[in-house]
Amino acid sequence: MLKFFRTSSVAKSIAALIFAASLTAPPQTLAETEQTEREYLLNEEGALTVEDQQLDNGLYLDIYEIETEPNQDLVILLGSDDFDSYLFVFDADWNKVAENDDFRGTHSGVILENTNGGIYHVVPTSAQAEALGTYFLTVRKASASESANVKANNIFAAARELYDEGSADSLREARQLWLTALELYRQVENVSAQAETFDKLGFVADRLGEKELALSQYDRALGIYQSLGDRRGEAITTNNMGHVFSTTGDKHKALEYYSKSLEILREVGDRQWLGTTLNNIGAVHGALGNLEEALQYYEESLPILREVENQRGEALTLSNIGSIYDIFGEKQQALDYYEQALPILREIGDRGGQATALNNIGIVYDDLGEKDIALAYYQEGLPLSQIVGDRSGKPVP
Repeated sequence: MLKFFRTSSVAKSIAALIFAASLTAPPQTLAETEQTEREYLLNEEGALTVEDQQLDNGLYLDIYEIETEPNQDLVILLGSDDFDSYLFVFDADWNKVAENDDFRGTHSGVILENTNGGIYHVVPTSAQAEALGTYFLTVRKASASESANVKANNIFAAARELYDEGSADSLREARQLWLTALELYRQVENVSAQAETFDKLGFVADRLGEKELALSQYDRALGIYQSLGDRRGEAITTNNMGHVFSTTGDKHKALEYYSKSLEILREVGDRQWLGTTLNNIGAVHGALGNLEEALQYYEESLPILREVENQRGEALTLSNIGSIYDIFGEKQQALDYYEQALPILREIGDRGGQATALNNIGIVYDDLGEKDIALAYYQEGLPLSQIVGDRSGKPVP
């Protein structure tokens, strides 16, 4: 059953629901569409016009009601050549269950997994105020491969949450989940998702100190990215391999891989990873004693990291620049960079980074003969160091 509404009361009642909650990303990948006839619940060509309901922020919207069966997986797609589409889905009680902006280009899409049966409200709108124009909206049952991808994506996301916890146990649990997702991606021949999963398995092995296994997993990912012509994926994986070589002491090999990554990133124009890789190259040069070269890479990295709002990378680079000036004996310059890093680390809640920055500042004041000030910074940083298990008392290299 399908119903289409243009009533002001319904539109106004969902306005707060749409804009109060945080955005939820769509599934990362979809299997290629199977060559079978689709069962559509809705296949509509509509339009946002000045006659539609308009929210206080200027967005026009339409509302469709669909009736579902229990335990269905549904694919909902919204697209327009006239405006940047935005899609919302609510349950019968107007609880938001999904939303998406850019699923493919300016088109929007979500997959609803295991619907509970009953009514859902599908709300097509735009990403910009006052936008008008025609759109297409389809709701259909997901294919078997799409359902398998949904399951794999959910397992992948659960693994990422465990990975972010950072403990050895959670990392091992994350690995098991990623291995499960990998098998599902293989079953549906989702090759790009396999590459990303191998990358994540490399992360886990690297974090657990299993360096040879990490390189093996990264190499699997790299081969897939290269076969797909995915230059960005190739660059990121090459960067990750450089990190393994760096942490095992093979700095020259690390520099080789970081430089390969840098070349590709400049080619594809990926600013986010460009800033990170420049910082990594700077760190290798610093470890090799090439301090002037290290400083050049750090200084090139810093404005890029600020541009892409990578606060963690910005703070790390500020600290690294500070450490170079510290080694040069330019204590006031070092102090200036360390003190720029500290509030950023506090803002993002990086307790380990705060502990290191506080310790670094204390060392500079100690070197300047300001013992009381140095002691205050040491004392502030000590409990943070104990929390994160870092008692090295050494500045960032």
